[in-house]
Order: sequence, then C-alpha cells, then structure tokens
Amino acid sequence: MKNILTKIIVPIAMVLSGLSSYSYADCPDIIEWPKHEDISVAYRTQDYYKGDWKKAYTNAGCRKNGVRHWTIHHRTGKSCAKSQADGCSMKKWGIDFANAFSVRDRKLMTPSCNQHDICYHTKGVSKNTCDNEFKNNLLDTYKKWHGAYSTETVYQAVRKFGEGSYKDGQTWASNHQCK
Repeated sequence: MKNILTKIIVPIAMVLSGLSSYSYADCPDIIEWPKHEDISVAYRTQDYYKGDWKKAYTNAGCRKNGVRHWTIHHRTGKSCAKSQADGCSMKKWGIDFANAFSVRDRKLMTPSCNQHDICYHTKGVSKNTCDNEFKNNLLDTYKKWHGAYSTETVYQAVRKFGEGSYKDGQTWASNHQCK
C-alpha cells in the first residue's frame, strides 16, 4: 500500500497542487549567520522532498539538512589575532553595513571581513597583502554562492579607508606579540 502511495498517488497530488515543477534546483542552500570570529560560510543544503506530499506542499518541496561550513581559502594571519575579528564594521567609515547590503550578502561577506581583521592584527603582514587577500576571499565567496555585492566596491573602500584600522591592528599586534 505504501509503495502505491509514493509511486502513484503522491505524484498525482503534486501535479494537482502545482508542485510537479519543483526539483533539486528549486531548493537553494540557506546561508546562516556566521558565529563570532568565524572565517567560514555556514550553510544548510536542502533536498527536494519526495516523501509526504503534505510536507512537500507546505515546504515548497524542500527539506533542510544540517549546517555545513565552507572555509574561505586565503588566510594570512595568526590565530592569536582571532579575538579581534568583528565582522564588517564599516560605521567608522560612514557606511551603514546593515543597510548597504542584503542580509544574505552580509552573511556571505562576514567571514571574509573576519579574516581581514585577523590579517590586519597580525604583526608584519602588509596592508596590501591583507587587502588583496580580502578581495580574493570576497570574490571566491561571491562566485561560489552567487553574491549580489560588488567585490570591487568593497575592496576599494578598504583600500581607501582602511589605513587607520590597519595601523590600529599593527599596534595591537605589537602589544600582544601576535606575529
């Protein structure tokens, strides 16, 4: 009886309810907020749910899986500076991060921002190295997760306004022997 239900009745019910067009591609990954100091994109995959048609109907055919992590690739900087990571703090530059980017893009950008903070707070690493690494991490994340932000605009803002943050980071690194 169960076999008949899943092979015949469920597909008919899905066609009648308009779910016949759903597929795995209609179940995008869900980007989660990264934890403090995190340098990975936290995400949940979703599978097209072929089980109970009522669940499929109420959940658009998608079922959430557990949280996974995709770690950014470019990581200059030492773990001793990890406590200095504070996400994308752009207010000191007059940019309201919360309103400048979508929630999804903020979630995607934060691990790159955290790694950039760690790099700035590691003694002896040049600002140019940190900024270029930041740009590469943003670009990799943008490509992997189909971001909607402008990598070049964010990178240019860091190049133009980041000198004070870099100097503060290097001072902190000297005081805390983080090299």
